[in-house]
Amino acid sequence: RQVTIQVQLPDRRTGPTFGQQVRVLGKMGTTSPALNPGEDRPGPPAAGLFLARDIQTLPSYSLASWWGRLTGRTRDLVEIRARPLLSYKAFGFLDELLLHRRLFGTADRHLFSITGTSHLLAISGLHLSLVFAVMSILLGLVFSKSSIGKTIAPLVATLVYLAFIDFPLSADRAFVMLCVLTVALFFGGHSSRLASLSWAALILTVVDPASVFDIGLQLSFASVA
Repeated sequence: RQVTIQVQLPDRRTGPTFGQQVRVLGKMGTTSPALNPGEDRPGPPAAGLFLARDIQTLPSYSLASWWGRLTGRTRDLVEIRARPLLSYKAFGFLDELLLHRRLFGTADRHLFSITGTSHLLAISGLHLSLVFAVMSILLGLVFSKSSIGKTIAPLVATLVYLAFIDFPLSADRAFVMLCVLTVALFFGGHSSRLASLSWAALILTVVDPASVFDIGLQLSFASVA
């Protein structure tokens, strides 16, 4: 019988990339005593009863897995080149803020926690907005003021960066807001912050209705509002 299992990894950025297949070997575990004859429960065992002993990633040639391998190698190359040039703290900051990788240990993170600055290490809407602003300034020098590229190119560049760091959820929400703002500017409509926030909330709710229960989404929209 087919059994649905859930493979949990410590960090999805170090595990299989999007689109790759995973082969899991193991056996079914017994968590309750045997029932009396005639009381057998129909259907396959519960998913949590599967005991995995070996997990391996199978080769994949999908576009998603190719992009995951490319970005992974690029991040590794950037780390190798930047590590000798920076101090431990500077490298740790840039590694987490730009590459979305965790470098600081438990003791260091505790210091950020007690000083109330741990949120600076997390990729959030603020970071993505800064990336969008920088791209708008740089690409604004390339395109003319009335060019369509001046409006669309910063959003495309921000999307590339978002894909480079493997689409963290908080940054995904910010990107939807930036899309709404860009579309409004492109068609010459309103650019009201509250209206853009409302459209972003509507789009995110349609895509994933359960996201309204996410405390991160609630706090993000409350702070922007």
